Amino acid sequence: MKFSRILLTAILTLILLIGAVACSLLTTTQSEELETKIYAYLDEKYPDLEFEIQDYTQDTYTSGRYVFRVFCKTTEIGFEIYQSSFLTTDSYTVTYANREMEKMFLSFFGDSLSEAQIQSIQWFDPYADGNSGYKFRDVDLTQLPHSVSEVKNIHRIALIANDTDGVMQALKTVTEKLNAADVVCDQITFEWLQNDFSVILTTNTFTLNAASEE
Repeated sequence: MKFSRILLTAILTLILLIGAVACSLLTTTQSEELETKIYAYLDEKYPDLEFEIQDYTQDTYTSGRYVFRVFCKTTEIGFEIYQSSFLTTDSYTVTYANREMEKMFLSFFGDSLSEAQIQSIQWFDPYADGNSGYKFRDVDLTQLPHSVSEVKNIHRIALIANDTDGVMQALKTVTEKLNAADVVCDQITFEWLQNDFSVILTTNTFTLNAASEE
């Protein structure tokens, strides 16, 4: 009787071990298939660049899509890819464009940065118009502006300022700097944190110039 119990325990342990190994092999195979599909997508879209998939997660509660974190070794840019049964979309070009334009703008403001209290500048919304959180924007990288004077819209300027006086000074400095370089923006959005609330102000250079301090 004792021998039978030992034998039964051994058999159950073996079954569990085989099941665990099988699940592990299945997961590995699925992971390899997913990564192979993403690498094929990247090779076709960006044949001159080299990429590395860093990790990925799956939204198992709603959409079921996979979110890949990818690094471009050629340009040293980290970005994301959304992959589902009906859509594969990546943020490489918009991330690249936003990085390059942020560097241009920060250089443009130069010594005025401390007074402008600029934390970051995002030229484009990462998502395509009308597709927020769903499809990334594709940007033609051959058409990037050569100077800030060519820019007509700025998606987001995040300010460090967190009180009214600081925000007023930041807006004034930004406006003066843009005016001095004849930069006319049809739409420009500022964002800052004040009293634990995120404040978003969408305006344009004409309104900024016409507005009084009050």
